[in-house]
Amino acid sequence: MWRKLSILIVLAGIALSAWGQSKSNSPYSVFGLGDIYTPGSIQFPEYGGASSGLLEKNKINFSNPAAYRAIDSMRFLIDFALTSATRQIADENDSHITHDFNFTYYAIGFRVTPWWHASIGLTPVSNRNYRIGLNSSMNGISSETFYVGKGNLNQAYLGQSFSITPNLSVGFNVKYLFGELKETKTILFPQTFRNTQEGYTKQIHDFGFDAGIMYTHSMANDKSLNVGFTYTPLQSINYTEDYLFGAGGGDNVEDIDDNIILDTTAYYVDRERSFNLPQSFSFGASYVVPREKTATVAFDMSLWDEAENSNLENNATTLSNSYRISSGYSFIPKWNTASSYFKRMTYVFGAFFEKQYMDVRGENINNMAISAGVGLPIRRAGMTLNIGAEVGQRGMLKNDLIQENYIKLNIKLNFREVWFFERKYD
Repeated sequence: MWRKLSILIVLAGIALSAWGQSKSNSPYSVFGLGDIYTPGSIQFPEYGGASSGLLEKNKINFSNPAAYRAIDSMRFLIDFALTSATRQIADENDSHITHDFNFTYYAIGFRVTPWWHASIGLTPVSNRNYRIGLNSSMNGISSETFYVGKGNLNQAYLGQSFSITPNLSVGFNVKYLFGELKETKTILFPQTFRNTQEGYTKQIHDFGFDAGIMYTHSMANDKSLNVGFTYTPLQSINYTEDYLFGAGGGDNVEDIDDNIILDTTAYYVDRERSFNLPQSFSFGASYVVPREKTATVAFDMSLWDEAENSNLENNATTLSNSYRISSGYSFIPKWNTASSYFKRMTYVFGAFFEKQYMDVRGENINNMAISAGVGLPIRRAGMTLNIGAEVGQRGMLKNDLIQENYIKLNIKLNFREVWFFERKYD
């Protein structure tokens, strides 16, 4: 037990130290709050993100906090995940390849009493990482314009699940949102050795909340049909903003704070502002045959139309209602065989279609992907290594928009530690 607890501490330290370095190289992160993640896509990408109705023994499912009751009474669970992505980003004239590597999430789960289960974790909410350069010339004066954005919005959560009956549970997550989002616009005039630069920095620190319910219909031979529902109310998130606009001689387009501004046009620090995270809900169901197969589907929707976020919009984009349809299927050929390790492995497949929360130049930005993965049991270590791949496409090549073709490699470690087990010797 102590060896695995030391692993927990080490992994927590790695996650906390690396969280601020996580990034996703997408030009679509220029809009709104950047790339926004659904909980299912973070935790169960191999199932296509279909997780609000997923209830499997000894799996932490923070997408629906009512599902924490699946944690075994003798288990202490640790989940740690990371993702590597390769993207081809193309417009109508050109394309290029980007790579990124991210720590995805960190979570632990445990039973408090027979009817009370809990989870604690750290997950991403959104990511901003883009760099766009344009060249122009007017009246014989050439200039280069750079748009640069970076930063992350993350959340630490404390989740609770309470069993009303053996087949019905409710739960909630209390979340602390934190992070920094930066935007910089720089116009360089090489002939004059001067530039104009404008920069925003948002420091976000506030609390959020979501809740869920899970019902299980028990069937013959331990089969079950699980139905789950989650709800997140409209939430106003406070932040402070720094702003600077002026002219100077520095050429660092990444961060306005690293340049000397000689002529300040506008400036403020720690201005209190807010944005709204929308009212959201999710409905899902899963059919489970223990140690054999699982099928799951989900529908997620976020009502951005009602959130009134004019300060997050611009002339090219508006925020609109988003939705996601996802499904997944897994099977184990023969979990207790001693003759073939491959038959003890879990094989997973999934797919999703998502209308994202931004409309750009009047066009919906859609995202879709298929996925596959394997779960490798490592019984001596009391853990499972999950490896999955996701192949997808976002955006389109029309109306001066950008298309992303991507491949993601997802790796997740699940540790299971036995608590309160007294060994006996003859």
